[in-house]
Amino acid sequence: MKISVLLFFSVFIISTANAEEINNYDDCILKYMQGVTSDLAAKKISRSCAAKYAKNWEDAGTVSKDSRQTANNDNHGYQSGCPAISPDNKYCADRVHLVVHLKDTDEYVYRFKRSKGCPNIRIASGPQGWMKVESCNFSDNGRIFTASIIGWTHPQIFRAILATERKRK
Repeated sequence: MKISVLLFFSVFIISTANAEEINNYDDCILKYMQGVTSDLAAKKISRSCAAKYAKNWEDAGTVSKDSRQTANNDNHGYQSGCPAISPDNKYCADRVHLVVHLKDTDEYVYRFKRSKGCPNIRIASGPQGWMKVESCNFSDNGRIFTASIIGWTHPQIFRAILATERKRK
């Protein structure tokens, strides 16, 4: 019972570790292996650190993806049936969705590098007015990115720029 409580507590702490204190696999092992005398606990801690700070991933550059073009509503006042509303609550706006999938090669497995908040999403073409990122998410395996963006009613295109990482198969 004592070992299972220790294991749960260690895995919980590692999964919620402050990134400013621990930012790689080696630091995680050094911090959480101190005083561990059980082989089972050591294996669980090692697996937890590896899952959180996989040391064999390397930077693989960035990928970018453009949204479809927003509709041209010519600054119509907000009314029932508008997909979205402008920040000043006056005009009809449009909502677009971006979905980006990463594909593996024969040699590498890829995933998106996660960061705090949404990655870089900006206006790629059209009026440089306002835009709002309503939501953005990465799949659990880090291979699919989705975003919902509200934009100006004149035709606009939004671009997501996403950092990736890879490891050998």
